[in-house]
Parts: sequence; C-alpha cells; structure tokens
Amino acid sequence: MEYDIRTILEKIILPIQDGWKLSKLDISEEKLEVHVYLYYEPKKYKIGDLEYDLYDDRAERKWRHLDLWQYKTFIYCNLPRYKDSNNKVKTIDVPWAEPYERMTWLLEKKTLDTLQCTKSQSKTARLLGLSFDQVHRVMHNFVERGMSKRSADDRYYYLSIDEKSVSRGHDYFSILSEESTGVVIDVVEGRTKESVDKLCNKLTKDQRDEVKTICTDMWDAFIYGAKTHFEKAIHCHDNFHLVGYLNKAVDKVRRREVREVEELKKTKYIWLKDISNMTEKQRIIFESIDKVNYEVSKAWRIKENFRDIQFRQKTKENAFLILANWRRSALYSKIPEIVEVVKMFDRHFQGILNAIVTGSNNARAERINGAIEELKRIGRGYRNKQNFRTAILFFHGDLNGFSHKTQ
Repeated sequence: MEYDIRTILEKIILPIQDGWKLSKLDISEEKLEVHVYLYYEPKKYKIGDLEYDLYDDRAERKWRHLDLWQYKTFIYCNLPRYKDSNNKVKTIDVPWAEPYERMTWLLEKKTLDTLQCTKSQSKTARLLGLSFDQVHRVMHNFVERGMSKRSADDRYYYLSIDEKSVSRGHDYFSILSEESTGVVIDVVEGRTKESVDKLCNKLTKDQRDEVKTICTDMWDAFIYGAKTHFEKAIHCHDNFHLVGYLNKAVDKVRRREVREVEELKKTKYIWLKDISNMTEKQRIIFESIDKVNYEVSKAWRIKENFRDIQFRQKTKENAFLILANWRRSALYSKIPEIVEVVKMFDRHFQGILNAIVTGSNNARAERINGAIEELKRIGRGYRNKQNFRTAILFFHGDLNGFSHKTQ
C-alpha cells in the first residue's frame, strides 16, 4: 500500500487522530526543531452518544512530542470549545495528552522508561532534551496515579517495618514493605510513634487484619506499631538486626582488649566476617589470635553460634530449646558486652522466638535500603524529603501509574 507524504507524516507524528488533521509543518534547521500545526476537522464534538456544536477556539497551545530523529518535535493547535447540556462552555480533550499537561503521552512513556534505566532525573533530562522539572513532574504524576490505583482489596501477608537514613544526623524515613516481594507499600518521614501510626494507617483495618507476620527491629516505635496496628499478626524480630547487635558487642570487646593486647590492633573487620569470607592474610591473623583464646575470640564464637541457628523451626518447643541453649552458653561466658546483649534479647524474647519459628526477616527490606542508598547517591542527595519519597515509590513501589493511553 502506497501513502502520500502527508498521510505518512500524519501517521508518524499523530498516531492517535480522532478527527485531528495536519495543518502545516515547519522545520527549523538552525534549532533542529519540528513544529507541527493541527486543526480539528469535525464541526461537532461527540461524547458517547451525544453530540455538541462547537462554540469557539481557545488560544493556541503547545505540547512537546517524541523527537523525529535529531529534531525536537512540538505540536500546536487551537483547542475548540463547546457548550454542554447545562449550557456551560468546556474545552474538548485532546487524544495525545492529559488536559493540563504540556507533554504528550508518548513522550511521557519514553521519559518513564528512560528513568527506569538511568535512575537519574538529571541524566534522563539530558538524554531526552527536557528540563529537570519536566522529568520530575512526569515521575511525580506517575506515583500519584499509581498510589491512587492501589485498592483496599489488595492483600499483604508478610510485612516489614524498617528505617532509612535520609541525611546526616538523626533524620529518618520509616518504610513499610512486603517481605516476600520487596515492594515498598509506603514511606513516611520520621520514626516516632506518630510516624508509625501514619505509616500503618496507610492500610485499611481489613488489610492489617489479614497480615500473618510483621517483622521489625527493636526500635520501640516499630514494636508499638506492630503490636497496636497488627494485632492478629505474629510479631518477629529481624535476624539481620539481632546479629548486628552481637557484631557491635564483639567490636566493643575488641576495643576493650586492644588497650592491653597489641596483637588485636587493626583486626576490627576480621571479627565481622565469617571464616569462609576471610582473605588468606585475615585467616592467618584470626587463627593466631584464636589460639590464645582472648575474650574477643569467645565473643566471636558466641555470635557465630547465634548465626548458625536454623530459623524456620518446625515447632515452638524446638525453637525455645535452641534459643535457651544459646542464651545459657552466652551468659556462661561472663563477657560483659555479651551479657548486655543477652539481657536485651530477654526483653524481646517472644519476638526472637517467633522469628526462629517462622523464619520471618527483613532481608528484602535491607536490600531495599541498599537500593534506596544507591538512589540517594545517584541523585547526589535529596534536599526535599517529599521528592525522595516520590523516587522511592517510583522505583520500588511496583506501581501502575501509566496513563490509560500509555499502557
């Protein structure tokens, strides 16, 4: 089938036509721009089965469209107006963009796809010849649409509440995520009880009642949120954070002993590693220190014994015996730093026991934290916390925020 040049241009430049025709086309070789002028051909505007006479035209509007090769492309037209059945004057909708946007749906889709690849609004803007504000608006609109499409019928069974540092100092986000998929459900500023209330109330009462496990660290506000808002769920303490407390205790023992033992200097990171992950040099140093049996070696073995506990036990009785045996050996060591951690574990014994039985953990939440840190690094920090929240939900919220024309 052969097409004349005008038909080809109309099909390439304006794939969604709905009565719109090409009026003229200007090319600026100097600016490398294509200016496409359109007009609305029908004399009436149809909505469903109703037709309305056109009233007049509004002032000319301009939209940025997908580039034609190396040329930036802009669409221009005078939008017709009509009088509805209530005699109110309204402007017709265009088939290539949202009513109040100045970017076509196709360019918006291209922008969203590029953002997912670059993870950087600045790079996306440079690649597509847009401004940073234009790219940010597209991402913001995507998140707003995606969040509004989430349904109260959605169900989440395994949840995690974790924190993420926003900037230096005590400035945090609280993040609610789905443990099995790693999807971020929502993000709120702060990690106080009020912040956690706000975060948990993002879900309806019915949704919260369907949750089977809720996993947190030992931050008081998170424990409060888990017990207050997820009464029917099993509350678990994350294994990653439990081992983290023991790692800190081992390091405290090392710092205490290093004042008297020269051999322990510059060995901090050896005690944070599993033997299988040590370099040859680190293994030699570790073995020489381990033979002397310093307290740091004993503390390290206690920490490793806890790491070796098999989570997801078949019965609560088995889990209780395993945890009680570890607790007994830890207390028997009489290492002050280890005893302090054991006492803290005793205060949260039920949550730890639940974690050993269910195997629930914040592993995916911690991976999300790492991915969020990458976003922060690529974006060179986010001074505006709302913008940071938008970026987190865009990349990790599994949202369907596409316009119906860009699906």
